[in-house]
Formats: sequence, structure tokens, C-alpha cells
Amino acid sequence: GRSGTGIGGIVGFNKSGGTVSVRPSGTAEEVVAVNSYVSITGQSRAGGIAGINAGKLEVDSAAASADPKYLTCEAKEVRALAGYAGGIAGETRGNIEWARNESGSVTADYGPAGGITAVNAIADGTAVSLVSCQNLGDVNSDYGHAGGITAENYGTLRDCKVEGSGTKNTTIRSRGTDEIGAVCAVNNADASIEGCESGKGVILSGESSVIGGIAGRNLGII
Repeated sequence: GRSGTGIGGIVGFNKSGGTVSVRPSGTAEEVVAVNSYVSITGQSRAGGIAGINAGKLEVDSAAASADPKYLTCEAKEVRALAGYAGGIAGETRGNIEWARNESGSVTADYGPAGGITAVNAIADGTAVSLVSCQNLGDVNSDYGHAGGITAENYGTLRDCKVEGSGTKNTTIRSRGTDEIGAVCAVNNADASIEGCESGKGVILSGESSVIGGIAGRNLGII
């Protein structure tokens, strides 16, 4: 509910060792795990698929090895009242591969918000990876960092893309912080961004003075 922590469209807390895996059938390029009739709201760590991910979110490796196929969230809205809102996971401490956010909006009323996850963290000293993920939805933070893939990256972002969908632009908006980025707002020390891009129809908006097509502020490696 609105006072909960760890609220997800599929699972609240995907624990270490847990896996959410899908296999698209036939020529379908995605499995829509959460559709546009669903709105997800929590106090903190709200995600379209998982509120908190400490395991793995993925497309079955056999399916992903062919044409690109995605685990997709199309929620009407994902909202965290006190931060950590993500189109796929509110916070991730485990890898996410081949995930796509097409939610109407991902919003943190306070704190970080990201198209895939608000914060890509470090788990037990190991960098967490977001691989081949795609964001096509708006991301908003009223008082915190906002990023098209993640607001704050402490791990690895690889081959991820942010872009508009059809004639619709994708807007990344933040207030109350200095940094905003199309892929991530802050790429922290020892974190890396590899092969990621911002495509057509991406708009960066808000009060930030440090703005980047990939990262707003980079302390790591791009």
C-alpha cells in the first residue's frame, strides 16, 4: 500500500537467489508482465516488476540470444512517495537483463527515480549490472536525482538505451538537485557505463545545472 516499502507489480522483494525470468513465444519481442491497467504506489522502493531486487530479473537466455526480446512493464504509473521509484525495480542489488520500461510515468515525490531502477547498487562488494535494458517512459523526481536508466549508478550499465516511443517523447525531469542525465544522473566512483545511448525524442527538464546526454556527473568510467 501507500505506506509500504518494497512494492512491485510482480514481487515486493526478489531476494538473493530468486529469479524472475520470462520467455517470449514465437515472434513476440516482449512479455508484458505488468500492463497499463496497473498503478503501483508505495512509500519507498516501488518498482514496476519488483520493489527491491536482490536476485535476477531477465529474459530466458535462449530467447535473448536471438532477436532482442524484453521483460516489459507498461504500468500506468509507478510512484514512490519517499523515493526509490523505478520502472522495473525500485532499488536493485541484483542484475537486470533485457528489461524494458514503457510505464506512463515513474515518479518519486522525494528522492531518486530511474527508468529501470532508482539506484543500481553494490551487493556484498560486487558491482551489479544492468544489461541491454531500454526505457521508453517518463521519469520524474520532485526532490532528487532522475535518470533514464538509473538515477545513481554504483555498478555497471551496459548496452542500455533511452528513447522516445513512436511520436511520444521521453521526458526526464528533476528538481532540487544539481545533476540530471539521459542515462543516469550520477555515475559514481568505480562505476561504469559501456555502450549506452540516448536516442531520439529524449527531453531533459527541471532545475539541474549539470546536464549530460549520458551522465550528468561522472566520477567513474564511461
